[in-house]
Amino acid sequence: MKIMKKPVLFILAMFVTTLMILTSCSKDNPAPNSETASTSIGAKATFNLGRAVNDVTITKFMVNVKNIELEFDDDVNEGSGGDDNNGGFGPFYNDIELDGPFELEFTTNGIVIPFVNVDLPVAQYEELEFEIAESNNQSSVLFQKSILIEGTVNTIPFLFWHNFEEGVEVDFEDANTDIIIENNGNSILINFDLNFLFNTSIIDLSTATDGNADGVIEISPNDNDGNNALANTIKNIIKQSIDLLDD
Repeated sequence: MKIMKKPVLFILAMFVTTLMILTSCSKDNPAPNSETASTSIGAKATFNLGRAVNDVTITKFMVNVKNIELEFDDDVNEGSGGDDNNGGFGPFYNDIELDGPFELEFTTNGIVIPFVNVDLPVAQYEELEFEIAESNNQSSVLFQKSILIEGTVNTIPFLFWHNFEEGVEVDFEDANTDIIIENNGNSILINFDLNFLFNTSIIDLSTATDGNADGVIEISPNDNDGNNALANTIKNIIKQSIDLLDD
């Protein structure tokens, strides 16, 4: 399977709490003979746990993801008649939708976390979309947050979180880089790259302060440490990198 030659350049993480899988089929035209393949969707975060980069170390990264959608490649799949033909599956299938939410947590660099297994139609998919959104889970540390990062700055604990919502679209215009689902133990991997954020030429966390002297540097839209502007800067860089991915 070929997937994601473009990197996903923004911060996120994953821990499964609730899972709702919806593969859209026409109720009037079921397709019992259409071939499907068991597919795992997973994610990993790229960061150097335990290695201080510019005196910053990451120990936890979380993100809340929902509304994952896979769009058929209408120009490749056999029998395609354009977007209105549902990826060559005529009346049988619409594009694939996985609702979620998927609350993901990473504490180790590069470890893949599978968070959904689903039977997908054997086909080529040209686009993967998902949404980063606030968690509504009141028992979660991500409640009313969309992302959270914990670590240390110059050995002082820090916590960054934000509640922005953003759609992410990974569009494979070149058929050679489509997501190809076959009966071969498929897996789709989303890579979240944190390393670029903590380069001092991008974000210099040494400017963050522990304004209330509680021993933790809090960086958020409404923290009491005086780091609200820095939180918005981090948010804007994440959103800009998502926009670049979409382009």
